[in-house]
Amino acid sequence: MPNNLAAFIPQVWSRRIIANINQVNIAKAVMTNSNYEGEIQAAGDTVQVRTFGSITIQDYARGTPISAEALQPTKETLVVDIAKYFAFDVDSLDIAQNDIDAIEGYTNRAGVAMSNAIDTFVFSKASLALTANKIGTTAAPISITKDTDTTSVYQQLVYAGLRLDAQNVPADGRWAIVTPFFKSLILQSTTYFIRATDMGDAIVRSANLGVSDASRLGFIGQAAGFDLYVSNNLPNNGTYWANVYGQGKRVCYAAQIPASTLEVMRLETTFATRVRGLLLHGAQVFAEDSKALGVIYTTNA
Repeated sequence: MPNNLAAFIPQVWSRRIIANINQVNIAKAVMTNSNYEGEIQAAGDTVQVRTFGSITIQDYARGTPISAEALQPTKETLVVDIAKYFAFDVDSLDIAQNDIDAIEGYTNRAGVAMSNAIDTFVFSKASLALTANKIGTTAAPISITKDTDTTSVYQQLVYAGLRLDAQNVPADGRWAIVTPFFKSLILQSTTYFIRATDMGDAIVRSANLGVSDASRLGFIGQAAGFDLYVSNNLPNNGTYWANVYGQGKRVCYAAQIPASTLEVMRLETTFATRVRGLLLHGAQVFAEDSKALGVIYTTNA
């Protein structure tokens, strides 16, 4: 029954909102892991994470004693220091006259809005990438072109691959998330770019499901060893745009929409129902992961 408030169970709706976030969020799907999400209880929580230190390889000569080094793990922190909320009112007249469930529909839209906020937040963590993996700068972004040797979009991806190679980052699972303008230039390349539709045709012809999945959200194809995605939520200030690249899920992200903070209530001063929810989240790029994360700063025209 439309607008049945008795059916509003916080635990169920919390999962429903998170499901909407997962469906539309490119950054969360491509860039993040949730290894420490279960540690969150409240805003301001800090998760202490121990990461492995390096091991030294030493020379050995027959008959000589060996020495063992003391392990020195690195302790890094993930702080859940960001809280976001949504709140909306549905008038009782709208509830009475609607033939659709207004509360459910708008709650789904809240999930989409939360997703965009998460996208923007996760993308901002690209600034924590290893300095050596940053191509161009915020002050002097690269004026990208379709096919000029040093400024072509394909060449920027080649440079990005070289930066990852220098850090001994595995070649499999590399990705880049680019702006619509970057996409418009790479799509004009018929030499280096493998379109998502071509990839789907190749799967049909070869029955090889090992080829990258052409149905993923925002996925446009492959070039220079990267799976390419497009997003409108990448960091920019109107002068530079940050195209993010990397390998694997290198941003450690933790989030919860606690059922206790997802509420439906009748308002006292008007005939309306209010729905509100709170998102707690935080993200960190640990030192080792920063080596597999990079940014290409470009113009947008």
